Amino acid sequence: GGGVASNDGTSNNNNGHGAASASEKGRELARDAERVSKVVIAQVKQRGRDLGSKIKAAWKTTEREASALFVSPPSSPSPKRQQQQRSHRPRDGDDGEDGIGGARRDRDDASIRRRGGAAEKESGVDERERERDASRGGRAGSGSSRPAGGVQRAVAENLRRLARFPHRDESDPPEGYVNLWVNNFQRWQTRWLNASSTPGVLLVHRKSTKLGRATKIDLVGASVVFPSRSNQREFVVVAGDMLYKMRALRPGGREKWAAVIRDSASALERAAAIVKDRENERAAAAAARASEGGGGGGATATA
Repeated sequence: GGGVASNDGTSNNNNGHGAASASEKGRELARDAERVSKVVIAQVKQRGRDLGSKIKAAWKTTEREASALFVSPPSSPSPKRQQQQRSHRPRDGDDGEDGIGGARRDRDDASIRRRGGAAEKESGVDERERERDASRGGRAGSGSSRPAGGVQRAVAENLRRLARFPHRDESDPPEGYVNLWVNNFQRWQTRWLNASSTPGVLLVHRKSTKLGRATKIDLVGASVVFPSRSNQREFVVVAGDMLYKMRALRPGGREKWAAVIRDSASALERAAAIVKDRENERAAAAAARASEGGGGGGATATA
Protein backbone atom coordinates (compact mmCIF):
# COMPACT_ATOMS: atom_id res chain seq x y z
CA GLY A 1 0.00 0.00 0.00
CA GLY A 2 2.77 2.45 0.78
CA GLY A 3 4.48 1.69 -2.55
CA VAL A 4 1.39 2.59 -4.51
CA ALA A 5 1.09 5.92 -2.77
CA SER A 6 4.72 6.82 -3.55
CA ASN A 7 4.21 5.97 -7.25
CA ASP A 8 1.17 8.26 -7.48
CA GLY A 9 3.13 11.16 -5.95
CA THR A 10 5.98 10.73 -8.41
CA SER A 11 3.59 10.80 -11.41
CA ASN A 12 1.92 13.96 -10.14
CA ASN A 13 5.32 15.68 -9.79
CA ASN A 14 6.25 14.68 -13.35
CA ASN A 15 2.94 16.09 -14.68
CA GLY A 16 3.55 19.39 -12.88
CA HIS A 17 7.07 19.74 -14.32
CA GLY A 18 5.78 18.98 -17.85
CA ALA A 19 3.06 21.64 -17.61
CA ALA A 20 5.55 24.21 -16.32
CA SER A 21 8.00 23.48 -19.15
CA ALA A 22 5.18 23.72 -21.75
CA SER A 23 4.03 27.09 -20.43
CA GLU A 24 7.62 28.36 -20.45
CA LYS A 25 8.06 27.27 -24.06
CA GLY A 26 4.79 29.01 -24.99
CA ARG A 27 6.00 32.24 -23.37
CA GLU A 28 9.32 32.01 -25.23
CA LEU A 29 7.51 31.50 -28.55
CA ALA A 30 5.29 34.50 -27.82
CA ARG A 31 8.34 36.66 -27.03
CA ASP A 32 10.07 35.48 -30.23
CA ALA A 33 6.96 36.28 -32.29
CA GLU A 34 6.75 39.75 -30.69
CA ARG A 35 10.40 40.45 -31.49
CA VAL A 36 9.97 39.30 -35.09
CA SER A 37 6.86 41.44 -35.53
CA LYS A 38 8.68 44.49 -34.14
CA VAL A 39 11.56 43.94 -36.54
CA VAL A 40 9.20 43.53 -39.52
CA ILE A 41 7.21 46.65 -38.57
CA ALA A 42 10.42 48.66 -38.23
CA GLN A 43 11.60 47.50 -41.65
CA VAL A 44 8.25 48.37 -43.27
CA LYS A 45 8.28 51.84 -41.70
CA GLN A 46 11.85 52.44 -42.88
CA ARG A 47 10.96 51.38 -46.41
CA GLY A 48 7.94 53.68 -46.34
CA ARG A 49 10.11 56.61 -45.23
CA ASP A 50 12.65 55.85 -47.98
CA LEU A 51 9.92 55.66 -50.59
CA GLY A 52 8.41 58.92 -49.37
CA SER A 53 11.73 60.70 -49.58
CA LYS A 54 12.27 59.38 -53.11
CA ILE A 55 8.81 60.58 -54.15
CA LYS A 56 9.47 64.04 -52.68
CA ALA A 57 12.81 64.27 -54.46
CA ALA A 58 11.23 63.20 -57.76
CA TRP A 59 8.41 65.74 -57.29
CA LYS A 60 10.88 68.56 -56.63
CA THR A 61 12.87 67.59 -59.70
CA THR A 62 9.70 67.57 -61.79
CA GLU A 63 8.72 71.00 -60.46
CA ARG A 64 12.13 72.41 -61.33
CA GLU A 65 11.98 70.95 -64.83
CA ALA A 66 8.46 72.29 -65.37
CA SER A 67 9.41 75.74 -64.12
CA ALA A 68 12.46 75.68 -66.40
CA LEU A 69 10.23 74.82 -69.35
CA PHE A 70 7.67 77.55 -68.73
CA VAL A 71 10.00 80.36 -67.64
CA SER A 72 10.84 82.54 -70.63
CA PRO A 73 14.41 83.77 -71.06
CA PRO A 74 15.08 87.41 -70.29
CA SER A 75 14.35 89.53 -73.32
CA SER A 76 16.36 92.50 -74.46
CA PRO A 77 14.74 95.92 -73.98
CA SER A 78 12.82 97.32 -76.89
CA PRO A 79 14.30 100.15 -79.01
CA LYS A 80 11.83 102.59 -77.47
CA ARG A 81 12.91 101.56 -73.98
CA GLN A 82 16.58 101.90 -74.93
CA GLN A 83 15.87 105.41 -76.23
CA GLN A 84 14.16 106.31 -72.96
CA GLN A 85 17.10 104.94 -70.95
CA ARG A 86 19.59 106.94 -73.01
CA SER A 87 17.49 110.10 -72.59
CA HIS A 88 17.49 109.69 -68.80
CA ARG A 89 21.29 109.50 -68.54
CA PRO A 90 22.96 112.68 -67.16
CA ARG A 91 24.80 114.74 -69.73
CA ASP A 92 27.91 116.91 -69.38
CA GLY A 93 27.02 120.29 -67.88
CA ASP A 94 23.69 119.11 -66.48
CA ASP A 95 22.82 119.12 -62.78
CA GLY A 96 22.04 115.40 -62.71
CA GLU A 97 18.68 113.63 -62.37
CA ASP A 98 17.77 115.66 -59.30
CA GLY A 99 18.77 119.02 -60.76
CA ILE A 100 17.15 121.48 -63.10
CA GLY A 101 18.38 119.70 -66.26
CA GLY A 102 16.97 116.36 -65.09
CA ALA A 103 13.55 117.87 -64.33
CA ARG A 104 13.50 119.54 -67.73
CA ARG A 105 14.38 116.29 -69.45
CA ASP A 106 11.62 114.48 -67.50
CA ARG A 107 9.07 116.99 -68.73
CA ASP A 108 10.36 116.70 -72.27
CA ASP A 109 10.24 112.88 -72.13
CA ALA A 110 6.70 112.96 -70.75
CA SER A 111 5.57 115.24 -73.56
CA ILE A 112 7.30 113.00 -76.10
CA ARG A 113 5.56 109.93 -74.69
CA ARG A 114 2.19 111.65 -74.82
CA ARG A 115 2.74 112.70 -78.42
CA GLY A 116 3.95 109.20 -79.27
CA GLY A 117 0.85 107.60 -77.69
CA ALA A 118 -1.42 109.95 -79.57
CA ALA A 119 0.41 109.17 -82.82
CA GLU A 120 0.08 105.42 -82.20
CA LYS A 121 -3.64 105.79 -81.55
CA GLU A 122 -4.08 107.77 -84.76
CA SER A 123 -2.08 105.23 -86.72
CA GLY A 124 -4.18 102.40 -85.24
CA VAL A 125 -7.39 104.19 -86.22
CA ASP A 126 -6.06 104.80 -89.72
CA GLU A 127 -5.05 101.14 -90.03
CA ARG A 128 -8.52 99.95 -88.99
CA GLU A 129 -10.15 102.34 -91.43
CA ARG A 130 -7.92 101.09 -94.25
CA GLU A 131 -8.80 97.47 -93.44
CA ARG A 132 -12.51 98.34 -93.36
CA ASP A 133 -12.28 100.15 -96.69
CA ALA A 134 -10.36 97.24 -98.22
CA SER A 135 -12.99 94.75 -97.07
CA ARG A 136 -15.78 96.93 -98.44
CA GLY A 137 -13.96 97.32 -101.71
CA GLY A 138 -13.46 93.57 -101.96
CA ARG A 139 -17.15 92.91 -101.42
CA ALA A 140 -18.18 95.59 -103.88
CA GLY A 141 -15.59 94.63 -106.50
CA SER A 142 -16.69 91.03 -107.06
CA GLY A 143 -19.67 89.09 -105.81
CA SER A 144 -17.75 85.78 -105.56
CA SER A 145 -14.86 87.12 -103.47
CA ARG A 146 -15.34 87.86 -99.79
CA PRO A 147 -12.97 88.89 -96.99
CA ALA A 148 -10.82 86.41 -95.15
CA GLY A 149 -13.00 86.64 -92.07
CA GLY A 150 -16.06 85.54 -94.04
CA VAL A 151 -14.19 82.60 -95.55
CA GLN A 152 -13.00 81.49 -92.12
CA ARG A 153 -16.53 81.69 -90.73
CA ALA A 154 -17.87 79.66 -93.66
CA VAL A 155 -15.18 77.00 -93.21
CA ALA A 156 -15.84 76.82 -89.46
CA GLU A 157 -19.59 76.48 -90.09
CA ASN A 158 -19.00 73.65 -92.58
CA LEU A 159 -16.74 71.86 -90.12
CA ARG A 160 -19.35 72.15 -87.35
CA ARG A 161 -22.03 70.82 -89.70
CA LEU A 162 -19.80 67.93 -90.76
CA ALA A 163 -19.03 67.07 -87.12
CA ARG A 164 -22.73 67.08 -86.29
CA PHE A 165 -23.79 65.08 -89.38
CA PRO A 166 -20.70 63.12 -90.55
CA HIS A 167 -22.66 61.21 -93.26
CA ARG A 168 -24.88 64.10 -94.32
CA ASP A 169 -23.87 63.91 -97.99
CA GLU A 170 -24.64 60.16 -98.12
CA SER A 171 -28.10 60.19 -96.65
CA ASP A 172 -30.34 60.46 -99.73
CA PRO A 173 -32.67 57.55 -100.56
CA PRO A 174 -33.00 54.92 -101.91
CA GLU A 175 -29.60 54.11 -100.35
CA GLY A 176 -28.04 56.17 -97.60
CA TYR A 177 -27.26 56.59 -93.94
CA VAL A 178 -29.99 57.04 -91.33
CA ASN A 179 -30.13 56.93 -87.56
CA LEU A 180 -31.69 53.74 -86.20
CA TRP A 181 -32.89 53.47 -82.60
CA VAL A 182 -31.23 50.41 -81.04
CA ASN A 183 -33.03 49.08 -77.97
CA ASN A 184 -30.00 47.15 -76.73
CA PHE A 185 -28.06 50.36 -76.14
CA GLN A 186 -31.02 52.76 -75.86
CA ARG A 187 -29.51 55.24 -78.26
CA TRP A 188 -29.29 56.20 -81.94
CA GLN A 189 -26.89 54.27 -84.18
CA THR A 190 -25.89 55.24 -87.73
CA ARG A 191 -26.85 52.53 -90.24
CA TRP A 192 -26.85 52.17 -94.03
CA LEU A 193 -30.42 51.74 -95.32
CA ASN A 194 -30.99 50.09 -98.73
CA ALA A 195 -34.47 50.15 -100.25
CA SER A 196 -33.53 49.49 -103.90
CA SER A 197 -32.11 45.94 -103.97
CA THR A 198 -35.32 43.90 -103.68
CA PRO A 199 -38.90 45.17 -103.89
CA GLY A 200 -40.66 44.80 -100.56
CA VAL A 201 -37.44 44.22 -98.58
CA LEU A 202 -35.58 46.87 -96.61
CA LEU A 203 -31.94 46.02 -95.84
CA VAL A 204 -30.08 47.55 -92.91
CA HIS A 205 -26.26 47.40 -93.01
CA ARG A 206 -23.74 48.72 -90.52
CA LYS A 207 -21.66 50.49 -93.19
CA SER A 208 -22.01 51.56 -96.80
CA THR A 209 -19.63 48.76 -97.81
CA LYS A 210 -22.50 46.29 -97.10
CA LEU A 211 -20.12 43.82 -95.54
CA GLY A 212 -21.31 41.48 -92.84
CA ARG A 213 -24.77 40.40 -91.85
CA ALA A 214 -27.69 42.63 -92.81
CA THR A 215 -31.05 43.02 -91.09
CA LYS A 216 -34.01 42.39 -93.41
CA ILE A 217 -37.31 44.19 -92.90
CA ASP A 218 -40.28 42.64 -94.71
CA LEU A 219 -42.48 45.39 -96.14
CA VAL A 220 -45.52 43.17 -96.81
CA GLY A 221 -48.40 45.18 -95.37
CA ALA A 222 -45.92 47.67 -93.89
CA SER A 223 -46.62 51.35 -93.35
CA VAL A 224 -44.62 54.50 -92.53
CA VAL A 225 -45.75 56.76 -89.69
CA PHE A 226 -44.57 60.23 -88.64
CA PRO A 227 -44.73 60.26 -84.83
CA SER A 228 -43.94 63.95 -84.39
CA ARG A 229 -44.79 67.09 -86.31
CA SER A 230 -42.11 69.19 -84.68
CA ASN A 231 -39.31 66.74 -85.47
CA GLN A 232 -38.92 66.82 -89.24
CA ARG A 233 -36.44 63.93 -89.35
CA GLU A 234 -38.03 61.10 -87.36
CA PHE A 235 -40.23 58.36 -88.86
CA VAL A 236 -41.33 54.84 -87.87
CA VAL A 237 -41.63 51.78 -90.14
CA VAL A 238 -44.44 49.51 -88.94
CA ALA A 239 -43.93 45.98 -90.31
CA GLY A 240 -46.27 43.44 -88.73
CA ASP A 241 -45.60 43.36 -84.98
CA MET A 242 -42.27 45.17 -85.29
CA LEU A 243 -41.62 48.91 -85.04
CA TYR A 244 -38.42 50.35 -86.50
CA LYS A 245 -37.75 53.87 -85.27
CA MET A 246 -35.56 55.82 -87.69
CA ARG A 247 -34.33 59.36 -88.18
CA ALA A 248 -33.12 61.04 -91.36
CA LEU A 249 -29.85 62.95 -91.24
CA ARG A 250 -31.27 65.95 -93.11
CA PRO A 251 -34.20 68.05 -91.91
CA GLY A 252 -37.21 67.10 -94.01
CA GLY A 253 -35.56 63.91 -95.27
CA ARG A 254 -38.16 61.61 -93.75
CA GLU A 255 -40.65 62.40 -96.53
CA LYS A 256 -38.18 61.12 -99.14
CA TRP A 257 -37.49 57.94 -97.20
CA ALA A 258 -41.20 57.38 -96.57
CA ALA A 259 -41.94 57.74 -100.29
CA VAL A 260 -39.18 55.28 -101.23
CA ILE A 261 -40.28 52.70 -98.65
CA ARG A 262 -43.92 52.99 -99.74
CA ASP A 263 -42.91 52.61 -103.39
CA SER A 264 -40.97 49.46 -102.53
CA ALA A 265 -43.95 48.00 -100.67
CA SER A 266 -46.32 48.88 -103.54
CA ALA A 267 -43.88 47.37 -106.08
CA LEU A 268 -43.99 44.13 -104.09
CA GLU A 269 -47.79 44.21 -104.08
CA ARG A 270 -47.87 44.79 -107.84
CA ALA A 271 -45.43 41.92 -108.42
CA ALA A 272 -47.51 39.64 -106.20
CA ALA A 273 -50.66 40.62 -108.10
CA ILE A 274 -48.97 39.88 -111.44
CA VAL A 275 -47.79 36.49 -110.20
CA LYS A 276 -51.28 35.71 -108.93
CA ASP A 277 -52.87 36.69 -112.24
CA ARG A 278 -50.45 34.47 -114.14
CA GLU A 279 -51.20 31.56 -111.86
CA ASN A 280 -54.92 32.10 -112.39
CA GLU A 281 -54.39 32.19 -116.17
CA ARG A 282 -52.41 28.97 -116.04
CA ALA A 283 -55.06 27.31 -113.93
CA ALA A 284 -57.82 28.44 -116.32
CA ALA A 285 -55.86 27.19 -119.35
CA ALA A 286 -55.27 23.82 -117.69
CA ALA A 287 -58.96 23.55 -116.83
CA ALA A 288 -59.89 24.40 -120.41
CA ARG A 289 -57.55 21.77 -121.81
CA ALA A 290 -58.88 19.22 -119.38
CA SER A 291 -62.50 19.95 -120.36
CA GLU A 292 -61.69 19.77 -124.06
CA GLY A 293 -59.91 16.46 -123.61
CA GLY A 294 -62.84 14.97 -121.63
CA GLY A 295 -65.43 16.11 -124.20
CA GLY A 296 -63.47 14.58 -127.13
CA GLY A 297 -63.21 11.22 -125.42
CA GLY A 298 -66.98 11.04 -124.85
CA ALA A 299 -67.73 11.68 -128.56
CA THR A 300 -65.44 8.89 -129.68
CA ALA A 301 -67.14 6.40 -127.38
CA THR A 302 -70.55 7.29 -128.78
CA ALA A 303 -69.41 6.83 -132.34
